[in-house]
Amino acid sequence: MERFGRVAADEVIRFRMAHLQQVLGVADREELRKSSDAREVESLDVYCESKSWLAAKDALRAWLEAFPDETDKWRVWEGDEVRTVSCDLRYWRRASN
Repeated sequence: MERFGRVAADEVIRFRMAHLQQVLGVADREELRKSSDAREVESLDVYCESKSWLAAKDALRAWLEAFPDETDKWRVWEGDEVRTVSCDLRYWRRASN
């Protein structure tokens, strides 16, 4: 963003988000969803250090300011509320270093 500016960055991100829907549409039309593994996914990020947690929240806040139409796709859990969160670990794998 620093090199080309906010407007260019926004255009690239919006193009990429729209591109996903096009790819999924082609996969549906060609009946390739299962063999291509093309799908939208949900993810859960866990932060164990307050510095990285605060940086992640700041980054999300900036993202949602730039793309307010994405607000309903994101959720932040903190404190005791975290205990209510569950996820399907069938697709979980350790991130490579």
